[in-house]
Amino acid sequence: MTRSHRQGLASRTPRDTAANAPLWRDAIEIESELRPTVAKLEAKKPGIPYLSLAFSVVLVAAVSVGGAIVLYRRGLELARMARAPQLRGEPIVALAQFFRPRMVQVTWQNSATAFGCALLLWLLFFAIPRTRRASLWVAFVPGLIGAGGWLYYLYWLQLQG
Repeated sequence: MTRSHRQGLASRTPRDTAANAPLWRDAIEIESELRPTVAKLEAKKPGIPYLSLAFSVVLVAAVSVGGAIVLYRRGLELARMARAPQLRGEPIVALAQFFRPRMVQVTWQNSATAFGCALLLWLLFFAIPRTRRASLWVAFVPGLIGAGGWLYYLYWLQLQG
């Protein structure tokens, strides 16, 4: 081989060789023509659903307080019925009259414990990566299960005692 022939081979890059260049260039060109061009969308991180979380907190708090007041009134009725008929006194007022700030203050421990159970169960659901997104949007579901579970436990204790 002559020197000029070697220089000619050295100047060629592997992409320019006859065996590789035309076939792949044509395939890439045809693929790029056939593929639809779509504008790139920036992936945005899903935000925190503040309205859903606020709704869930209000709903679970209302259920916790309401359930604790209902159980308190039921406890008063059971205590009244346990007395002799002569000592029972006046009937207990309707449930609607129990929803006052004073009754909320009296039942705050059971309400706070029910809300704490709801928060604990929600945090457990939030800790699992598969249920994290759902626990943000429907936080009231594990919250109501947690609060309802504690209130049912108190109800069960009333039935036993």
